[in-house]
Amino acid sequence: MKKKTLIITSAFLILLGGVSALTFDVSVDTKTEVSTHNTNVNSSFPPSASTTVTNTGSLGCSYRMKGYYSFSNRTEESFSNEKALWPGTTTDLELRMMPTNYTGEINGNLSIMYCGKEKNIDNFSVQIDERVLPENETKVVAEQVTNTSAKLEMDREEGIMVPVDSPAKWKPGPSRIVNGTAEIEYEAPIFREGTNLTYAVYSDGETDYYQVSLWKKETVLDRFTKSQLGIGLAVSVLLNLILILLVLRSRK
Repeated sequence: MKKKTLIITSAFLILLGGVSALTFDVSVDTKTEVSTHNTNVNSSFPPSASTTVTNTGSLGCSYRMKGYYSFSNRTEESFSNEKALWPGTTTDLELRMMPTNYTGEINGNLSIMYCGKEKNIDNFSVQIDERVLPENETKVVAEQVTNTSAKLEMDREEGIMVPVDSPAKWKPGPSRIVNGTAEIEYEAPIFREGTNLTYAVYSDGETDYYQVSLWKKETVLDRFTKSQLGIGLAVSVLLNLILILLVLRSRK
């Protein structure tokens, strides 16, 4: 009986060892990909380009449309705002162009930037019939500034904001003024407080420049934190002085 039990136990252990030796190499092929449709360029001023983007890859990714356009021996670059997509989801992207002091044909190229890649999607040619030449420049200090966005209080109720000047490698997107406020978005290689972005604002057939300063305004919480740190430092210094006085007195 004992011999049978030993044989059964040994067989079980051998079988268990064989099972434990099995390994399962399950891997999912990861890829980043994009498809676009309904790409359109509209000549109504300020001209725009739009497209519908679908994440056809297996990874979540952020997507941005980039446009190059040429006019009057100049080449400009513009960007849409960035949008994040999970696999299988879809979104719309739009960028704006600002060919100032010009009428005639502009030619350009559109591409999609995503996950460190870039894919060309279309070339375009569009006729511009409205000449605009911004003359005034207004300075605006942004509010609720973060490393990627800021809110603005504007001196007009409605309008379309098109970025026309920014530091190298920054990617600011267009925005709309609604009821006197706007939110701008941007991507910066390294965000630096105090950076200036210039937008051309088109409203009621008129265009003006707005220089936006990205200063992080001190909040009530920031002031409270600083005051608490100041009080704590003062108390610490006072206690150290008292301790030094007590030590000196004890040595007399």
